[in-house]
Amino acid sequence: MPPNPKHIWSEGVEIASTMSGFPRHTIVGRRRFMPLALWRQIIMAGMVKLGCGYSETARWARRDHGNVIHACKAVQQTAEQFPLWRERIAQFDTKLEQFLTTKC
Repeated sequence: MPPNPKHIWSEGVEIASTMSGFPRHTIVGRRRFMPLALWRQIIMAGMVKLGCGYSETARWARRDHGNVIHACKAVQQTAEQFPLWRERIAQFDTKLEQFLTTKC
């Protein structure tokens, strides 16, 4: 069964909020403050890694599919350039995968 994007998005926001210390409403908002935008991109990239399509992910993120494609590339580049962020991204992905296997 394909993953449910609604549940993955919701849990991704919750995980990002816990890991970053930012409130949920700021992560899903429109602000372009770099750390917020990066967490939003990490959530979108995580959804794509779990099998959600670009359009599905964009719908839940209230963005367009081009933003999701950019997010996937930006997260990959960030992970390559910054070891601390690589570790955070890996932790996020692990937590999201655990949610998918236990709850969905």
